[in-house]
Amino acid sequence: MQDEDVTKKSDIYEYVLTGNEKFLNIRAFTEKQKKEAYER
Repeated sequence: MQDEDVTKKSDIYEYVLTGNEKFLNIRAFTEKQKKEAYER
């Protein structure tokens, strides 16, 4: 449970059991990164 990109750690067990990544609620980019990319 060390991955900082997983924002909903309580559903890790569901992911392990099903293999469905929707349970992890992964956030790949921060709002700051999105804004910087948009401005470029």
